Amino acid sequence: MPDGQRRREGERHGIQVKNIWINRAEGFSDECGIDHIVSDFNEADAMLAQMSQSAPDDFGYNKVDFRITFEDDNTYEGTYDLKHYSVELPDLEGHVARELNFYAGNYCPDHMTVEQYRDFLTSLDGNMDIQKRMLRFLDDYEITNYSRIS
Repeated sequence: MPDGQRRREGERHGIQVKNIWINRAEGFSDECGIDHIVSDFNEADAMLAQMSQSAPDDFGYNKVDFRITFEDDNTYEGTYDLKHYSVELPDLEGHVARELNFYAGNYCPDHMTVEQYRDFLTSLDGNMDIQKRMLRFLDDYEITNYSRIS
């Protein structure tokens, strides 16, 4: 995308997802350490919804590791906080979009004031480089880009 041009909320474009690896790190031992590979975010959410049946239904959550591989073999990996489906429906793409937009300087979470958020961004070493890399990732890869994610 040309510099300064942003896509509209929810618009899809960019390098497509090749697959998503999911592995539950916390929970019942017989449910952990199993590799699941799905082809897109919808299948990832369906897998997470199945896993969430045994996730905490109070204030807790279970950690789930994930790695998104794109068609150019670039990867994005992280940890997802899995809650019981009655508490929160799984949304891996939203989680990734919030994280990328947070570091890109586009998303101030509710638990932070705007001043705290600005201070955090300023405190990062190489802050501008991190912000530029996150914005480039949002522009180049198939992640729904929300300008403000709640």
